[in-house]
Amino acid sequence: MPGITYSLVNQVEALYGFKMLNGEEVPDIAAARNSVQLDEFGKVVNTARRDNVVEAFAFAADSAPKRQKTDKSSVASDEDFRETEHVRVIRLLAADSQAQLKEHGMDGGKPEVEARKIQELLIRAGFPDKAEMLYVTGHKSAKAPVSISLDALQGVYYHRPDEFNGRPCYQKVFLTSTDITPLGCTGHFISWSRTRQLWKIGQLGEEKAGIAICRQDKPNPAELDQAWCLYEPPAKKATGEGGDGGEGEGGKGEAAQSGQEAGNQKGQEGDAEKGSSTEQGAPAKESGEP
Repeated sequence: MPGITYSLVNQVEALYGFKMLNGEEVPDIAAARNSVQLDEFGKVVNTARRDNVVEAFAFAADSAPKRQKTDKSSVASDEDFRETEHVRVIRLLAADSQAQLKEHGMDGGKPEVEARKIQELLIRAGFPDKAEMLYVTGHKSAKAPVSISLDALQGVYYHRPDEFNGRPCYQKVFLTSTDITPLGCTGHFISWSRTRQLWKIGQLGEEKAGIAICRQDKPNPAELDQAWCLYEPPAKKATGEGGDGGEGEGGKGEAAQSGQEAGNQKGQEGDAEKGSSTEQGAPAKESGEP
């Protein structure tokens, strides 16, 4: 109405509502109805959405900068692996197990007790009786430089029921603090690389070079008497990070093999990945390595 100011939208709506109920003519509403456009099927065409909103979004999508994927993985060469006295694979629950552990400066009883508990839990979960247990050693002494790679690799590994590349394969397992899932596993494996003809510790697959390797060819990794080599690329070694090929439990130090060495074994890897969880409800952790 002339001379009256309405501060709220609902007041304006109420005004027009009363006019329409009283049968009064509302010119603005009549003009709006006359401006409605219909398509060939008689449906109302929303010109505001078609002309404004869609075009605006289309323009925004076209002008938005696209994120570029960056490949953070590196290619490892033989020169990136350095011999280490700290890594050794020892068969547990054997006659000479404790003597070998003590020779490496470790308390022989603790890994053995842990291995027996793990064996019991594996049998309870339906795995074969008394699976072979191996132990990967870490720092030989407290004076050794800190290495996240060694910390990530160290621990108990159980013999998986399936082979990989025709050789036994072992996965790292550990005891948890919960009764629901008392046993867990990581993405670290001891496996044989067919393309490079060596044993390695790291992710399962030919496309990864491994965090630690041993070039000796023997049927079982516990029989190796040649020194293991740890992934220590020169760049990291120069910055004081040599050997730190891991981050957290998984680590970032395992680089990819060169293109000539990497084999295409997707089918075999898929079969090998079955049963990677050692207990129902305790899936394997991702290793996080590039």
